Amino acid sequence: MVLEIDPIGEIETYGQRLRQVLMAAANVAWEQGFDGEVLDSSGIPSWFALVTDSGESSKADVPAESLRGRERYYEDRSEGEWDLQEWLFCFDPDLRRWLWWDLTTPDGRKAVLWIDTKGEPVIPCEELWWAVFAAGARGARGLIATPVEEWQRQSSIGIL
Repeated sequence: MVLEIDPIGEIETYGQRLRQVLMAAANVAWEQGFDGEVLDSSGIPSWFALVTDSGESSKADVPAESLRGRERYYEDRSEGEWDLQEWLFCFDPDLRRWLWWDLTTPDGRKAVLWIDTKGEPVIPCEELWWAVFAAGARGARGLIATPVEEWQRQSSIGIL
């Protein structure tokens, strides 16, 4: 499955931010148990923690693209505000129904986020949508079933 993403600003910078957030969340899932009430969020990028926890300190260290992406998320998704701990708990491997696969840029303007839904056509993944927008997306479309051959073609063109 893919999410087609329209990033705000430079596509390479967007790709770096999204990868940074997903890798940090994956590390939490791999290294920490989900039995406690609080997860260690020290590995989460500070800009992401600030844009997620709207009540926390100044937004001066948050990229403008992320602040705009945050606005677009609430306009597009009609969801409530995220709390960083709530978001991190969504990465519990026993609960999450998707795995991050790759991020490509087939045309240099849009990013394509590839995920494995373990064969399920519909999955809960609002935490993924939040990461996509908070990294600085103007918009996103998906989840779209896409053959693996398309990933092979795109990955030969450009990987973010």
